[in-house]
Order: sequence, then C-alpha cells, then structure tokens
Amino acid sequence: MKELLKKNFFLLLALCAFTACSTSDDPTGDEPFPEPPVPAEKVIETTEEGSLKLVMLGYEDNLTEGGVLQPEGFAVPVYIKDKKLCGTSYTFAGCSAVKRLDAMHDFSTMVDWKEQGTIAEGAFYWIRHTTDAEYAYVKLRIAYVDGNKVGVEYKVASKQKRPDIDDIEITESGAKAFVMKGLSNGTDVADGLQPEGLSSKILVSDKCFTGENYSWAGFADVQKLSDLPEVTAVTNWERTIAVSKEMAYWVRYATPQENVYLKLRVAYIDGDNIGMEYAISLRETVVNGNANTVTEGRNYVTDYAIPHLNTDNYYVEHVVSADNQTLFNYALEWNNDMKHAQWVAFSFDATTSVKNVKRSEDTWAVDPLLPADMRVDNKLHTNDGFDRGHLCASDDRAFSTDANKQTFYFSNITPQFNSFNGGYWLTFEQLLLSWVRKDKSFLGTYDKVYVVKGGTLDRLLLNYTGNKAGQDGVMPTTDDKGFTPKGLPVPRYYYIAVLAHRSGQPASEASAYQAIGFLVEHRDDYGYTFEHPLKREDAQAYAVSIDNLEQETGIDFFCNLPDVIEDEVEKAYNKADWAW
Repeated sequence: MKELLKKNFFLLLALCAFTACSTSDDPTGDEPFPEPPVPAEKVIETTEEGSLKLVMLGYEDNLTEGGVLQPEGFAVPVYIKDKKLCGTSYTFAGCSAVKRLDAMHDFSTMVDWKEQGTIAEGAFYWIRHTTDAEYAYVKLRIAYVDGNKVGVEYKVASKQKRPDIDDIEITESGAKAFVMKGLSNGTDVADGLQPEGLSSKILVSDKCFTGENYSWAGFADVQKLSDLPEVTAVTNWERTIAVSKEMAYWVRYATPQENVYLKLRVAYIDGDNIGMEYAISLRETVVNGNANTVTEGRNYVTDYAIPHLNTDNYYVEHVVSADNQTLFNYALEWNNDMKHAQWVAFSFDATTSVKNVKRSEDTWAVDPLLPADMRVDNKLHTNDGFDRGHLCASDDRAFSTDANKQTFYFSNITPQFNSFNGGYWLTFEQLLLSWVRKDKSFLGTYDKVYVVKGGTLDRLLLNYTGNKAGQDGVMPTTDDKGFTPKGLPVPRYYYIAVLAHRSGQPASEASAYQAIGFLVEHRDDYGYTFEHPLKREDAQAYAVSIDNLEQETGIDFFCNLPDVIEDEVEKAYNKADWAW
C-alpha cells in the first residue's frame, strides 16, 4: 500500500510538471492567451466651477449622430468635420497660454474669429454663436483625442444683445444714423449709404470706405461729430480710408458742379455691420464757367468726355442696356450744314472697355435719333473712292452687340482714304485701346478714360485728285470746297483728345488727371497698310497738348472739369505718362 501511494505521488508530480511546461513554454499549445484588460475611459478634469463634460464623436469619420455639442439654449450644435470644430453661425477664437477654463482671457479681447477651430489636445476656444439679435459665448477645452472620440470640457459664459441702429448716439444736431453691411466682404451697392441729394453711395471695400466722387480725411479718438476740426484744416484727402472704431471723418463729395462736405463717425463695428452717424455740413459751388447744363434729352452732357456744346449744331447721345443697367455709349454733335459730325465723344471704364463681341458687319444704318431731314444714308458714301471711316471705332464699343452696331450709324462715319483708314489712323486707334484694354479687362492704371474724336470741318481737303483708287475701284476726288462728288466734306486733319483719371486719386485734384491730344494729317501716301501699320511709338510725333488741339479745332474739350483742373491738365502733356 505504501508502495502504491508512493507511485501515485510521483505520477502526480510528473503530470503537474508537464502541465506547467506546456502552459508557460509552448506557444503552440491548445490553450489561448488571455485577453488584455480593457483600458479605462479617459478622464475629463473639471477646471472651472459649473463646467460640463462631453465626449464628442467624429474625429476620424465625421459622424455627428449622438456626438455633437449643443449647449443648453442653443438652436444648433457644434460638430466635428475634417478634424475641426464647426457649426452653422458659429465662429471660433483660440486662447493660448492657458491651462484652465477659469484662466481664459475674456471674449472681448478676442479679435481673430474663424469659421472653424482645429482640434488638438490642450487647445482652448471661445465659441461664439451669432443670431440677428444676440451673441452667445461658450468656453471650451479639448481634454483629449482618443480615436474617434474627443473629450471636451465646456461652459456657457454669457449672452449679449447685438447693437443696432437704436444704439447709435446722435452727437450733433441734424445728424442721422445708418447701419452698413459689408465690412467682411464688401458692400453691395444696394446697401450703401447715399446721403440726401448726392448721386452716388458710400461703400465699403477691403475694409475701407470708398465711393465714386468721394474722398476722405480721418481723425482718431473723436467721440462726437461736433468735435471734428474745421474742414479748412484738412490738407490731405484720400481716395479710400480704413474703417476704424472710435474714428471720425471728413468726407468730400466732388462733382463738376459742387463740393459737398459731410461729417461721419463710426459708432460701432459689429461683425459685418458698421454703425455710423453722419451729417451734411457744407455745400460749395465749384467755379466752372464753361460747363454744359443738363436739360431734357441731354442726360450725359456733364460727362467729362463731352465738349462744350455748340447751339448751332444738333446734339445726340446713344445709350444701350447692359448688365441690367442703362449705359452711355457715345454722343455726337451733328453739323447739319456739313452733313458730318463735329465730334464724337465716349468713355472707357471697367464695363465699356471690355471686348465681348466682334465687329458687327453689314449693319450700316441711318442714325434714328437725328431728325429725318438731317440723316445721311449709304447713298452719299458709295462710289466716291473713300472708305466709310469710323470716328468712334467699331472696336471702341465692343462691350456689347448693340453698342457695336451703333457705331455703324452714318452719323459716326467720315470719308477717309483707304490707306489712311486701315494703315495709319488705325495705329492711333489701337494705341488708345492699348491704354484701356488688356486681356479683356480694364487696366488698373485708370478709373476712367474720356475720348473725343473727329475731323477738322473748318479745314477740308481742297481740290484733291487721287492717285490710288479706293476699295470700290473709284479714284477719290474733292472739289474746290473740299467735298466729295456726293457732297460730303473730307477733313484735312483728324484728331483725338484723351483725358484719363488715375486710379486711387481724388477726383477733385488736378494731379489725378492726365491728358494728351493727337492731330494727324489726312493723306494717302503714308505707305502703311492694315498688315503693316505705323509703329505706336512713332505716333508720339503727332502728340499735342489739349490747349493746342483746341486752337487747331476751335472745340472746347473737357469743359465739364472744374476750371482750376481743366486749366492745369490741358496746358501741357507728358509723354512719359503714357505707354507707347
């Protein structure tokens, strides 16, 4: 018996030893490894009394269901997208160098509000939710990022009523309040401020005040309109000026007829809104003895392009519809005795300089705005050896089909030698276009370019006998008075008068303008063709001042400029001001 027990004891020891070896040393055994323990959920520490905790979802997969932050009283949630915090009507401002919610800087010190907040452990954000009536602010700390989970601590901090027009204090008798939108992205024209009696609006662009015919002078730390210095103390007017809190401005609105001075104060800046107080302070008439006067049917006679009108002639202005607005195309003064335009005037700007269409061929027509007994038709332009030359070139009005077609009215046509029209005069037309058009957009050098073209009706080409037939195969001739066989005058000289307003310069100062004229003899022996025209730089030889051109033509150009500006810009020209 003792021997049997002894044998069983040793057998049991051997079995235990075998089992121990199999478990610890044999990785291929049938028994699996035990599963590692599940880590405990990460802990979100509380760093301010009253704060709440939340585990947001969507860091890796953008899933939002059940994993969004919607503070109590807020209509929409904050959620995660592309590893960033975002949400409708929410903005985020990072707060650095803090480790607790209760140590965050006040939201009023935050200036860099963004539409998203990048998620990173240890990041702190002020979150602002904006409605039409108020701002609501939330503090948020990102405690951890764990796979798809983002642990956050947050606390609703405060709500504020947004300022409105009723919060703008009136600081001068007669002043008015106005709220302008557009600080962030620029003001829509419809939302601009148009002071009473003025024809253009104050706008905001690139966080600066701007507007057609407006210039600005700013004064810091002026709390009341009545505290602005006298306008006579202003020595420097700026074309645009930054929109700033606690800033007041003198604003000058300058037209050929008058200068209007306004006071303006920025009462508050609230997001995209600018609360302003303004008042018209002073009106002064501009001395301009030779300016045209607007009358019925003459809506554009005060445009800078229009020369001083001659009451012996018939005035016509053509308009077109483009970009949902009525645009001035060109105007002319018709000399009915000569059956020829005394001049044709037009301008280039960001809309009218663009080349959108090709030449409208075979659209020759009588001018429908001339009285029937004044109209010239194609009969007077055929079989005379002369080209039907455009005064306002077809390519000058290429911004719309209708605008281009109007250049084919016979009121805009003049008899020209074929070689002059297509080889020589062409160079001057192309030179002008090079100053206003590049890659289908208006050059940034100028805000506007004003142009007058025509031929000398007081100096005609007398007793001309041609030696080159025109495209019609007829030899061009003129009589002893300078008229074609069909009875049209042939100018001995053609001219161009150009006035440019430099971008960013006050419209009321002479330094903002530059002007130049050209006077070119009408000949058919220059030897240039459409394929090989005159070089642009060689056109400089025909450049003259506007004063000189007025003496040569008897026409008062750019009469609508204030006298002090007109006198200055017309007396000389600087070739270096122009690109050749």
